[in-house]
Amino acid sequence: MKFTELTSILREILPAVEDVANALDNERLEEWLEQSEGDHLSAERTINHVHILDVLSTLELDSHLDQDDLLFFAEIYVAVLRDRLANRFPDTRFVMETLGREQVAEDPLELIVTYHRDSRH
Repeated sequence: MKFTELTSILREILPAVEDVANALDNERLEEWLEQSEGDHLSAERTINHVHILDVLSTLELDSHLDQDDLLFFAEIYVAVLRDRLANRFPDTRFVMETLGREQVAEDPLELIVTYHRDSRH
């Protein structure tokens, strides 16, 4: 991945990551709690997940992204997201997860970033 591509990607994702204001939306959480039979962890992970390929699909890239590029981008996305969450909710700790690392070569759509409130704090 070229540096210019990475810069372009970051410019595109920063506004999308600003959507963290909805991370603690109680109305949405209540809806998902019903579907998850009261499982807060499952509900928050579902509400707050994003498929990395969905983020990248809005971009015009000069080259094909391989497995290493996708995993690297996921790490950057997590770092930006973690920072945005910490700034927006300074008194709340979040657990960040990158799911599907093992399957990314066979099925890149399975590369997902999600987060939930840390129940230990």
